[in-house]
Amino acid sequence: MWIFHRDGFFSVIHDRSNARLPMVRARQRQHVERHFPDHEIHHSPSRDYRYRLTVECDEVATWLSSVASHETTAASTKTLSIGFVT
Repeated sequence: MWIFHRDGFFSVIHDRSNARLPMVRARQRQHVERHFPDHEIHHSPSRDYRYRLTVECDEVATWLSSVASHETTAASTKTLSIGFVT
């Protein structure tokens, strides 16, 4: 899933080492740091999404809900877009 937000561009996939957990990825470190400050961020310089972290499903759900809720109540124009690839 891709998340386009004014705070960054994110990709959420299943962690290859544990398919039960989602991995949040970003191209810039500060994007994941801003939303997941208490998590260890892994840097993979050869990857398209260099910064990644694995979190619990409920954390991703809470984060997405918070981002979507904030955007629907903000006075600014729409700044959130979520894309799915099947």
